[in-house]
Amino acid sequence: MSQPKNRPVLQESLESPSKEVLILADIVGNSPTTLAQVMNDFLEIVRDPIIAGGFAMAHHGLVRATVDIDVLAMTDISLYVAQFKQRGYKHETMQLPVGSMELLTKGNKGVDFIHLKNDSFRLSIQSRAVTGLFLKQPIRFVSLEDLIILKLLALKGRKKKMDEADLESLLSNSYDSTYVNSWKKKLNLK
Repeated sequence: MSQPKNRPVLQESLESPSKEVLILADIVGNSPTTLAQVMNDFLEIVRDPIIAGGFAMAHHGLVRATVDIDVLAMTDISLYVAQFKQRGYKHETMQLPVGSMELLTKGNKGVDFIHLKNDSFRLSIQSRAVTGLFLKQPIRFVSLEDLIILKLLALKGRKKKMDEADLESLLSNSYDSTYVNSWKKKLNLK
């Protein structure tokens, strides 16, 4: 398993990579709802999550702005959806080539639950998740290798410059290429 590498740290955020992402999120996303508020709601509602996306990138030493928390849906999340809706979040579902995503948004911030079609890959992600801190709370993040594969899957369904830049940054790290190549073959990725 990979460990976060050293990275430049913003002066205001010496506590954790999650704190750095928060600072960037509220600079980028102009909304009455802050990402810190969403994170607090998330920590109160979701039990034992595995975080992907921008926060997983930060955990692995690649800090960038994001306006949401990407989390893998490992079980039925209907109870979570109801609890977020009670707190004023809007809910919508989006179909993806690799599964679906349930978006819960408040302003332009939110939580995205990712449902993967491939159960074997989802279980592999779960078994390889790494522990880190999220607002000083211990939490699991997608491994560097699985984050690479998730970015490849995202690029299969769409071409976004941020996903391309994320993938380039991720690939500049030391990672288990045997594992990544095995899943690339299984998932028919380039």
